[in-house]
Amino acid sequence: METFPPTNIKIVEYVNTVIGKKVGRGECWDLANEALTYANARWEFPTKFGRPIDYKKEQVLAGDLIQI
Repeated sequence: METFPPTNIKIVEYVNTVIGKKVGRGECWDLANEALTYANARWEFPTKFGRPIDYKKEQVLAGDLIQI
């Protein structure tokens, strides 16, 4: 993972520490919020973070957050 963006590495690192545990209120957003906070990511509340990825043209990496 050394070629991954630093924020992705921190997100994966955090998620690995909470596998099998309830995060925050247990809602799906709580995990993303806590991971972004742990990674010291810059983002605009409530859900403006990163940039859109065209999965047909770019590789989706571990630590990328998917919002639907």
